[in-house]
Amino acid sequence: MKSTLKLLSFVMLATFTVSGASAAAKVVDFAKVDTNKDGQISEKEFKAAYPSVSNGAFVKAHTGTGPGLSKAEYDAWAAMQK
Repeated sequence: MKSTLKLLSFVMLATFTVSGASAAAKVVDFAKVDTNKDGQISEKEFKAAYPSVSNGAFVKAHTGTGPGLSKAEYDAWAAMQK
């Protein structure tokens, strides 16, 4: 029973670490991610450019009030990926 709990704890920790942390992504230029050229990056554009980045990354990067990431928000997110 004790070893089962230890194993379960290890698996849960490993799962949380892999899914909760977004590994540094290879950053693409803002203009390439903004595929519709409207001056902001939608969540759909962000996910298309970074499919392996955690789902919460866009939400964390989006600190403004507009519908998408501004260039400043994207640049701040990109700087954290280095």
